[in-house]
Amino acid sequence: MKTLDTLAICLSSLCATTVGAEPYSLSTGLPDAETHIDASTSPNLPTPEEWTGIRKAYEAARNSFSVTADGHVARSYGNAWLAQFDGRGFRLEPDSAGWAFGLALESYGFASAVVDVEQTQEVHAEGQRLTYDWCAGLSEWWINDSRGLEHGFTVHERPQCASQDEEGPLAFDLALRGDLRASLLAGARGVQLVNAQGTVMLTYDGLIAFDADGTELEAWLE
Repeated sequence: MKTLDTLAICLSSLCATTVGAEPYSLSTGLPDAETHIDASTSPNLPTPEEWTGIRKAYEAARNSFSVTADGHVARSYGNAWLAQFDGRGFRLEPDSAGWAFGLALESYGFASAVVDVEQTQEVHAEGQRLTYDWCAGLSEWWINDSRGLEHGFTVHERPQCASQDEEGPLAFDLALRGDLRASLLAGARGVQLVNAQGTVMLTYDGLIAFDADGTELEAWLE
């Protein structure tokens, strides 16, 4: 299994790409949507449809991003970690384990036309979604929900330093943060994050890429 010091997301052409965590189960203490409630015998209780709306609102509220002095934070109750965002990238720290993991975008572009990323132009936090607008051509975003933390990029236009006939993959170079090592999974669509003892602590996978028309594109990690 290949160990990586940095992480690169490579795409066959310009597109929007998303990388999401595997789903996790979550117990909220609220009744399941399938729980049968007889509103005719309990007229003061919410209906099943109302319970569904209550659960969605509850999950959305507690998975929302909050502003801090250093940026933003979001908590994952199902995974028992806190995600911190400092304007350059993110860092995950669990509540009761001695590790940390994060990523920070350093550059993107083609082999002969690379754009260095230094300062966000705009930062938007809307409920469970946080977006960094790096420039007119690139946005980086995260969605925090009961599955985990989804991480993605949207490319709005070709990098200005690249010619129209530029060939080769479009790559996003990211620096690893924390003390876990990344080991590439078969198929190059994800990595396992392992500690010094080789124990898998986290998985970053589910890479998928689409163009503006919704056509799936070839994408890989290296």
